[in-house]
Amino acid sequence: MNKILSQIFLYLCVALFCASCNNDGDTIYVDGMAPSELIATTSEVKLDVSQRAKIVMQLAWKNPTLLSSDENNPVPDNLLKTYIEASASENFSGASSSAVSALTKAYTGTELNTLAKSLGLPVGTAGQLYFRIKAVAGDNMEPQYSNVCHVSVTPYFVDMTKMAVLASNKTDTISYLHSPEADGVYTGYMNATPWLNCWFYEYSGDTWGNYAVDGHAFEISNASDAWNCWFADGSGAWFVKVDTKEMEWTATLLSQIRANGNDMTYYSKSQKWGYYITTTSANEAVTIDADGKEYDKTTRTDYANDKTLHFAAADGKLTQADASTSFTIAKAGTYTVVVAADANGYLTYSVLEGKVDLNATDEPETQYPSELFMVNKDDISIELAHLAKTGETTYSGTYTLTADWENFKIVDRDNSVVYGSDPSDLYTLSSDAGAWNIWFDEGAKAGETVTITVDLKTKKWSYSK
Repeated sequence: MNKILSQIFLYLCVALFCASCNNDGDTIYVDGMAPSELIATTSEVKLDVSQRAKIVMQLAWKNPTLLSSDENNPVPDNLLKTYIEASASENFSGASSSAVSALTKAYTGTELNTLAKSLGLPVGTAGQLYFRIKAVAGDNMEPQYSNVCHVSVTPYFVDMTKMAVLASNKTDTISYLHSPEADGVYTGYMNATPWLNCWFYEYSGDTWGNYAVDGHAFEISNASDAWNCWFADGSGAWFVKVDTKEMEWTATLLSQIRANGNDMTYYSKSQKWGYYITTTSANEAVTIDADGKEYDKTTRTDYANDKTLHFAAADGKLTQADASTSFTIAKAGTYTVVVAADANGYLTYSVLEGKVDLNATDEPETQYPSELFMVNKDDISIELAHLAKTGETTYSGTYTLTADWENFKIVDRDNSVVYGSDPSDLYTLSSDAGAWNIWFDEGAKAGETVTITVDLKTKKWSYSK
C-alpha cells in the first residue's frame, strides 16, 4: 500500500476510534470527492514579445474536498495531489500536466507563449487552449476533474537564432550573438572593457547569468539568483560563445590583429584596428589573422589559453576558418584597412582611401534621429509618447502622467540608443550603462498632461505643464 493510502487509512482509523467511543458500531469511510470550479481571468490573450515578463492570465480554483461519512471527522486536504492539465484539444488528447500546490496559477507572456506553441498552436493565429484541474487522492483512486475553461491564445514567433547581450542593468543591449541552427549555441563578436559585467538574453524569455557560487566563472545559469557574467582583463574585440546546453560560455580577446602578417594598431576610443597599406598594382590581396586569449570554465579569469585565429573574408565580414582567405583592393594606392566588431555581433573589415586618422573618428559626426520615443522604464518596446522633431536637434511631445514621480526612458530607435538620466543631474540624458531612470519630479502629478522637450545636442530634457 503506498504512502498516501497509508495516510488515508491512518486518518480513518483515528476517526473510527473516536467515533466508536461515542457510538459503538458506527463506521466512517471516504465517500468520494466533491467537484471544484475552475475560473480564468480572461477568455482571450493576444501575445507579443512586449508581454514576455507580464502576467497575462491567471487560473484560480478550489481543491475538491474528500467526503467523509462523518461530517465531524473530515479527511485532510493535504492528501490530495493537484495538477493543471492544458490541451489544444477539447478531449484533452496530448495534454500537458503540471503539479501545483497553490490554488492559483499566473502565466507570464513567455510561459503562456511557450505552452501554446508546445501544444501546437500556430504562431500569429488565434487558437483554443483548454484547461482543467485534475485532483487525485491516491495512485489507485479515480481522479476528480474540474470544469473546463477555454482561452483563445495567439502565440508569437520567438527568434532563437539571435541572443542579446545585455548591460548589467538587464535593459540596455550591448551587442548580439547568433545561432544559425537555433540550437542553443550562440556566437559573435563584441567590444568589451576589463571586467565588463553583462547578461545573455534568449528571446524565449531566459536570461542567463553566472552560476551563483564563487569559483564558477564561465558557468551559466538561468536561475533567479544568478550573478552577472564578467569578462577578464583586456580591452578590445572579443569572440564570445554561449552554450545553453552545456551551460557555459567562453570569451576570446583578439589581443593582436594582423593584416598580411603585419601588426595592426588598436584605437581604444573608436574601438577599431587600423593598418596603413600602399599597393603597387590592382587587386592586391589582404588577409587577416589574429592572436587570441581564450577564457573559459577551466581557466576562469586566472589565465588564458593562447590561440591563433584565421579569418575568411567576404562581403565586409570576417568569419573564423581553418585558413585565412583574402579580400582585394581594386586600385593601386595608399589605404587604411579597418577591422572592428560592430553592434550586431559581427567582425567587419573595410578599406578607406588614404591614411585615415582613426583617432580623429573617435567622435563621429552625429546622426540625429527623425523622432524620439518616451518608453517604459523596464521594457523599451512599450512606447508611452512620441516626441516629434521640432528642430535640427530638438524634439517635443505631450504625455499624461499615470503616477506621481513616474519613471521612464527615452529611445532613439534610428541609432539604437537608450537614454536614461545622468546620476548627477536628473535633467541631463545619459546612454551609459550606469544611467538611472528618468522621472518627473514633485512638480508633476498623476493625471496631469505635460509637454516634454529634448535637445540631443546638449543632452538636456525638460517638461512644462
